Amino acid sequence: MLLLDSSLYAPASPLFLSALEESGSPYSFFDESIYTAPLTKSFVHKVARRLLGGRPLTAGALNRDFVRRCREFCPDVVLIVKGSHLQAEMLVEVKRITGATIVNYATDDPFNVVNSNPDMLACISHYDLYVCTKKAIMPDVLRSGAKQACFVPFGYHPAVHFPELPATSQERARFCCDVAFIGGADTDRMDLVKDLAKIPTLKVNLYGGGWDRFSELRACARGFAYGRDYRLAVSGAKVVIGLVRRANRDGHAMRTFEIPACRGFMLAERTQEHLEFFQEGKHCECFASASELIEKVMHYVDHAEERDRVALAGYKAVVAGRHTYADRLRQIMSAV
Repeated sequence: MLLLDSSLYAPASPLFLSALEESGSPYSFFDESIYTAPLTKSFVHKVARRLLGGRPLTAGALNRDFVRRCREFCPDVVLIVKGSHLQAEMLVEVKRITGATIVNYATDDPFNVVNSNPDMLACISHYDLYVCTKKAIMPDVLRSGAKQACFVPFGYHPAVHFPELPATSQERARFCCDVAFIGGADTDRMDLVKDLAKIPTLKVNLYGGGWDRFSELRACARGFAYGRDYRLAVSGAKVVIGLVRRANRDGHAMRTFEIPACRGFMLAERTQEHLEFFQEGKHCECFASASELIEKVMHYVDHAEERDRVALAGYKAVVAGRHTYADRLRQIMSAV
């Protein structure tokens, strides 16, 4: 197998690399971050991407090197995680020279203009299998020419997501709080988060990009949390909010499995997928409105025994439920 993914958010990504390493099967890893890292640092690269309709300045090199790697390794399966900057003609070339089964693991909705571009849409019909992490996008994927589509959820990394408590007074001061949310400052999340931050008795920690842009949330912004910091952010909070991206047509998110795997108490949006994975009131708690969110936050912040019971049950359900990315890779290969 040849895997294309990004190490930009290590150790949480690449999603399937550790599973391939442990499998003992031959593989090659093509790291997209070598080409996309300038987009996070260089103003010139950011402007050029806008002018080029979503293509980075490094797109040509990325595609050429990817085809070259496929030619050299000659995989039987090519697994592409999202593949934001691949071009359709390159997928055609890979198919011609290797005969490989080409699979996309779509971590985002390719029809959401915020997360997509014309190249991503043009590539859909060239995948032999389009693996969706959102059930809602599957009809559109098939209408766009995908040969097959299936649903495989997100998962968690056992080596990254596990229970770990803040160990020092400095860590406790930094990470311990009543409520935490880990994720970007999306517009559709803003009202919920601001409602929580207004409650004077609650200490709210917000991890992710953009929160410090808002004056009323700046005091809650804690920057990014990766690796050990992620575990401490979850375990240091009494309640961890699990939100989905509506614009992305999410029914669940990466946090859906990562929070319970860290033995955090998860209060998640009540979606059909969340209710399929977990029993509400036993493995997690759910909400469907701002008032229900606040009501449950206030209850569980003051009821440690109930909170700990749910968090433990959620942890056991995830660990025993075959939700690792190694499990997800087996699901994908079974579909292949």
